[in-house]
Amino acid sequence: MMRKYAIWGFVLAAAAVIGVGWASKREIDRLASGFEAELRSYQAMAQSGRIRSLARAGAREELLRAFEQLRLTLSDDANQQRRLNRLGRMIDSLAGAHAQTTDVAESVFVLLDEIEIEEQNKLTRRSGDAARTASGAFRALSVGAGVTLATIAWSCVFAYRHVRAARHAEMSLAELQQNTESILSVAGQGVCHFDAAGRIVYANTAAEHLLGYEPGELVGRKGHELLHHSRADGSPYPVEDCPIRGTMETGKVQRIKGEVYWRKDGAALPVEYVCTPIRKAGRITGGLVTFADVSARDRTLHELQKANAHLTRSMDELRRRNIEIQRLGEIAEMLQISRGMSEACRIAASISSDLFPGCSGAICLISASRNIVEVSAQWGAQYNGEAVFAPDTCWALRRGKLHATADPQAVDRCGHTLGSSAPNHLCVPMIAQGDAMGVFHLSSENVAFSEPRRRLAVAASEQVTLALANLRLQETLRQQSIRDPLTGLFNRRYLEESFERELRRTHRRQTPLSVAMMDIDHFKRFNDAFGHEAGDAMLREIGQVLLASVRSEDIVCRYGGEELAVIMPNAAIEDACGRVESIRDLVKRVNVSLQGQSVGGVTISAGVAAYPEHGADWKALLHAADLALYAAKKNGRDRAEVADLAATT
Repeated sequence: MMRKYAIWGFVLAAAAVIGVGWASKREIDRLASGFEAELRSYQAMAQSGRIRSLARAGAREELLRAFEQLRLTLSDDANQQRRLNRLGRMIDSLAGAHAQTTDVAESVFVLLDEIEIEEQNKLTRRSGDAARTASGAFRALSVGAGVTLATIAWSCVFAYRHVRAARHAEMSLAELQQNTESILSVAGQGVCHFDAAGRIVYANTAAEHLLGYEPGELVGRKGHELLHHSRADGSPYPVEDCPIRGTMETGKVQRIKGEVYWRKDGAALPVEYVCTPIRKAGRITGGLVTFADVSARDRTLHELQKANAHLTRSMDELRRRNIEIQRLGEIAEMLQISRGMSEACRIAASISSDLFPGCSGAICLISASRNIVEVSAQWGAQYNGEAVFAPDTCWALRRGKLHATADPQAVDRCGHTLGSSAPNHLCVPMIAQGDAMGVFHLSSENVAFSEPRRRLAVAASEQVTLALANLRLQETLRQQSIRDPLTGLFNRRYLEESFERELRRTHRRQTPLSVAMMDIDHFKRFNDAFGHEAGDAMLREIGQVLLASVRSEDIVCRYGGEELAVIMPNAAIEDACGRVESIRDLVKRVNVSLQGQSVGGVTISAGVAAYPEHGADWKALLHAADLALYAAKKNGRDRAEVADLAATT
C-alpha cells in the first residue's frame, strides 16, 4: 500500500515537477521574450534619434539607410508600421531636390516623437510585465521544491536546467542594458532620466556634451535647478511651471519649443524637448526627457528669412525696373510720333510725372541764341524753379554730367533752383552729338535721389534728348526743303502746296483770299552794274521787308529769280492792294551797302488777283496775278495792277 502511495506520490510529484517545470519554463520564456522586445524598443528609439540628426544634417543616403533599419526593427508592430509608412513618404519629400522645407522637417520630427513615445510606453508596460513574470517563476519554483522532496535528484536536475536558463536571461538583460547605454551614448539628441524627486538618474553622452558637463557629473543633481532655472530673457522659471514636473504629475507627454537649457558655462542653449512619464506597476516613478540643440536650425532659419527678405526686395526692385523700362519705352514711342518739340516736351513731362512719383520737374531747352535756358514743360506741384535762366547757372550744363544736391545751403546748388523750397535737386544735361540742348531737372521735398533713381533720370533724359534732337533735325531738313536759302522766304514748292490748302480752307469758311505777284524792276541791270553779290544782298533785304510787312497768317515766297509772291488769306482785293502799296513804299527805301559804299535802291512792280473773282484754283489765280504783273511792267513799272476780269475769263 505504501509502495502504491509512494508510486502515486512519485507520480504526483513527478507530475507536479513537470507542471511546475512547464509553468516556470513558460514564464522564463516570456521574460526572455520581453527582454528582446525591450531591446528592440531601445534600438528603435536610438535609430529614431539618428534619423532626426541625419534629417537636420541633410545626409540623404545615410538617412534612407537609417530609416530602413528602423522599419526592420519595428517590423512586428502594425501600428508603428503605419507610422513608418507616413514617415517614409515624408523622408522621400525631405530628401528630394527641395528638401529644405521647414514644414516637412517639422512633420518628420513630430512623427518621430510619436514613434519614440510609443516605444517608451512599450518599455513601461514591459517593465511591469517582466516583474510579474519573474514573480510567477519564483512562486512556481518554490512550490516545485516543496512537493518534490522525495524526488530531489530529479528536482535538482530540473531546477538546474531552469536556473541556468534564468542565468542566461539575466546575462541577456545585462547585455541589453549595456547595449542600450551604448546606443544612447552615440545618439544625436540629449537624453535625461529623472526620478520622482526631479534628480537626474541618467544622462547620455550627447546630453553631457551639449550641456558642457563631464561624464557622470549630472547624475544625482536636481535637473530644474541646474538646467532650467531661468527663461531665455533671464527671468526666473518657477519649478511649478516646469514641463518635466507637469509630466510626472499628470502623466501626459509634452513637446516644448522655444525654451533654453543653461549650460555649465552659463550660456543659454536653445532647445526643443519632449517630456515622457515613466511608469512602474501602474504608477509614475519618474520622467524621460529627450532634447535637441536647435541653435543651428534657428540660425539657418534666420539666414533663410534674411535671404527671403533680400529676394523679396530684389523681386520688388525687378518689378519696379520692369515698370520703369515699360514707361521709358512709352516715352520713346510717344516721342517718335510727336509733331513738334513743344508737344514732345509736354508728352515727356506727362510720363515723367508717373515715372518719378513724389517729384516735380521740368524740361528746359537752350534757346537758338545759346544765351538763355527756358522751361519748355514742367510737372508736379512743387516745381518753382526759374522759368528762364542763364546756362552757366546750372552745374550740370557747366560740367556736362549729372549734378545732384540734397542740402539747401550747398555751395554747388544750381542757381536756377535757389527759389525752390525743395532740398533735393537733380539736373541731367541733355546733350546730343556733343551739343547741349537743355537740362532735365527733378526736385523733391522728401524723396532722396538714390543711385537707381539717378540712373533712371539719366535714361529718361537720354530718351527725351534723342527724340528732341531727331525732331530738331527733322525741322531743319523740312525748313531746308521749303525755304529759299538766300532770302529765308518759302520756296515755290511750298507755295504751291500751301496755296491748295488755303483755297480749300477759304472755300469751306466762305472767306476772301488774295494773291500778289511781285518783280524787282530792272534787276538784271542792277546785277550787271553792281555784281551778283549786290544782287543777292538786295534780294535778302527785300525778303526781310516782306516778312516784316505781312501778317503771321500770310505766306511769302520767292517764286523764282527776282519774282516774289504773297498769299493773303482773309484779305479782299482792296485790302491786298493796300498792303502791296505799303510794301512798294518800303522797298523804295531799301539801300544796300557793299564794302561800305551804297549801291542805290530799286522798285518793284506787282499784280494782284482775288478768289474767286479771278480764278477757282491756285494755278488760275497765279496766272491772273502774273498777267496783272505783266500789265504793271507794261504800264511803266513801279506800280501795282489788279487782274483784269475779262482777261482771266
